[in-house]
Amino acid sequence: MRPILDTSKIPQESLKELSEIFSKISIENNSQRHLLILQKKISKYLNYLTTFTKLKEITSIERVIWIEEYSDGSDDGNKKLLFESEYDYLELINNYNSIVFLCEDDLKLLDQISVIFKDKFLPHLNDSMNQGKHEIGADNADGNSNGNKVHNVKFSLITTNNYLNHESINLTLENLNLKGDLRYYNWRSFKPILIEDDLVSLELDDCGITEIYKYNSIDQLDKMKKL
Repeated sequence: MRPILDTSKIPQESLKELSEIFSKISIENNSQRHLLILQKKISKYLNYLTTFTKLKEITSIERVIWIEEYSDGSDDGNKKLLFESEYDYLELINNYNSIVFLCEDDLKLLDQISVIFKDKFLPHLNDSMNQGKHEIGADNADGNSNGNKVHNVKFSLITTNNYLNHESINLTLENLNLKGDLRYYNWRSFKPILIEDDLVSLELDDCGITEIYKYNSIDQLDKMKKL
């Protein structure tokens, strides 16, 4: 009897799509070395898919740092630094011309990425651009109008398909003034997660009970139907 769901294909399909996304990024950014700025929660899921060594092989990720450096402060929305940064962002942009954010499609996380980009990367990039050393997202990495060799830094954003649709994320990036600075990709097959050979998870908050009973939404049931 053929199984209703072939769980063995789940991690293969998810990794295949992620590999294809990074292949596109490598081509568009003209780089085979990527700095990955990762949501810590996603790292746990990646461990279910493959080893980090294998992940580096199929994505050309060379180094990983964390998104979770900033959090929302008080109710006024001001950002507060959780701890003193261990990262030298000037060194990062000097060493990598492809910087990739990977996180859930969550508004708060997108806001955190905006803060990291504008507070940590952009000041160094602006200083360097004034000196003719860096460009952001330019198509030509060979030199600037003065003939000087420049380091072309491109930023990409990959989100998992959890809460927001493609249009909502694009609108959010536009509202955060990031639309022209980040190239956006959606990792659609990220979920479900294969936990065991016979156990998959959609990683829903409170198992989707709130959506079903409080809001009378069948969205979570529809997601299970599509597995």
